[in-house]
Amino acid sequence: MARHGTMEAGTTRPRMPKLTGVPLLAAFGVAIACGGCGAVAAAHASTATPTLAQATPTLAQATPTLAPAPSHALIGAFHFSTNAFKIDSDAPSELVMTKTVLLPGKSSGWHTHPGPAFVIVLTGTVTRYVVGDNGTCTSATYTAGQGFVEAPGIVHIARNEGTTDVTLQATFLDVAPGSVAYKTPALAPAGCPGIS
Repeated sequence: MARHGTMEAGTTRPRMPKLTGVPLLAAFGVAIACGGCGAVAAAHASTATPTLAQATPTLAQATPTLAPAPSHALIGAFHFSTNAFKIDSDAPSELVMTKTVLLPGKSSGWHTHPGPAFVIVLTGTVTRYVVGDNGTCTSATYTAGQGFVEAPGIVHIARNEGTTDVTLQATFLDVAPGSVAYKTPALAPAGCPGIS
């Protein structure tokens, strides 16, 4: 089935939210700022490169002792549009919110997300690496008060290359219902040698 376009009879439309427009982080600012909405995860990310064989957590699995379960809720289908912003989901999915602390010299490990991720840097400076379509490793650095969006399915890593802790707050859309599997470990891409 094609991701976009016509579909065969009897098939279902993908759950992937369609996103258009720049002001998305502002639109989700209320949800992201809702710290009293439940427990948030605080984890010290490992520098070890994960393997694809590692399982992603579900609601039924225990979470690591340093990473309490992220806040999450099942949300129904939604369709919103303004002049410069559109968001669309045809099926229910989990909305997952996390708070992550990266110690100096640590990273998130290479990974992907099933849907879009909206990230705010609360403290410190984080460097995000991704391999582009041309195979070139690129990086972008974000400081406290800045935010960025991560596209679904793109292998990337966030690193704390500074001397103080980095705190990130993130909202993940299009997570499978009944799961908090917002992050899937990935192998380090050949285009970014030495980055882990």
